[in-house]
Amino acid sequence: MIERFEKFTRDVATASKCIAKIKAYEMKRFGLRGGAVMCLFFIGKHSEGLTPTELSELCGEDKAGISRTLSHLREKNYVEIFDEGKKYRARYRITESGKAACDALTEAINRVVADAGDELSDKERDSFYKTFGIIVEKLRELTTDLEDA
Repeated sequence: MIERFEKFTRDVATASKCIAKIKAYEMKRFGLRGGAVMCLFFIGKHSEGLTPTELSELCGEDKAGISRTLSHLREKNYVEIFDEGKKYRARYRITESGKAACDALTEAINRVVADAGDELSDKERDSFYKTFGIIVEKLRELTTDLEDA
């Protein structure tokens, strides 16, 4: 049981660090930090725009971090506010230069995902994501229980 814990936590941490490095590398050419990847990705997928609250939920990040990222994306002209509202109700959408960055980001995501899983069959890949999703959901339940205690 302990060996399984060690392997799981080490592998998840290593994967997270590798993903962060790839995000930072891919965003550098746009003058952005790696943390902008998910915001740009999700805003690019939602033509109706997203609020910071919606982005926070989709990205799994706190609202303050999302707000900082959105400010930086606005400074770089990758997103714009098109529906003014209170701080967390304003809707953001992608700009033309943001679309170009999103297209390049999508290409990078497709390349990395394909390369990372190229030794897996479709069945193995499906099984992995299903299994990993179950583990993550159970961990989420356990942490919710901790927060409630």
